[in-house]
Amino acid sequence: MPTPKKLSETVKRLKEDFYLRRRDKLVYERLGEVEKMTIKVTVDSNLFIKDVFEPPVEVNIKDDEDTLRDVLQKLSDRCPYLRFTEGGEMGDDLRHVYINGKSHFQLPEGLKRRLRDGDTVRVEAYMEPLAGG
Repeated sequence: MPTPKKLSETVKRLKEDFYLRRRDKLVYERLGEVEKMTIKVTVDSNLFIKDVFEPPVEVNIKDDEDTLRDVLQKLSDRCPYLRFTEGGEMGDDLRHVYINGKSHFQLPEGLKRRLRDGDTVRVEAYMEPLAGG
């Protein structure tokens, strides 16, 4: 027959195990929520800069920064010498932006259009001719 001291130690250990399992479950649930809060968007472009911007690229954005404007801002942060955005609007270096094949000019929200996980954004930049004939 176990002594009262051993019983209390066993109960204490069981409570600690229960607490740890419960805490681990909460941690895993929160990690799952963090994964859900990240959105992956594929960005394609006619612009290619070796070792800097090689489309198609995957851009991970947070759920609270999920507009087309936010993606263009992330691209501006990645390539600061290109004007993807200027004053919250489409930058001068861009000619056109498409979301899943649809022009952002056709969308009532414009650059405020919220993106979803798996969306494709195509960015067309002005390309100055390097040579002529």
